[in-house]
Amino acid sequence: MGIGGGVESMSMFPMMAMVNVETIADAVFEHPEAQLCMMPMGITSENVAEKYGITREQMDAMAVESHRKAAHAQKMGWS
Repeated sequence: MGIGGGVESMSMFPMMAMVNVETIADAVFEHPEAQLCMMPMGITSENVAEKYGITREQMDAMAVESHRKAAHAQKMGWS
């Protein structure tokens, strides 16, 4: 059984660059399925958008709504 979780850090791992690999546990590189999880979120989002037919406009609208919700939560002291 596996439980997935993670933190995306575009500042540590810019698009298409594998810098700071010393910060990643050796076990990730020893397991083929874990290695597949090393794709940057920017590439992942492009793949998901293509697979499910999501337009750039839809992605932008979702991003705006997400930021609006986050700002509201902060204003309300929920974060």
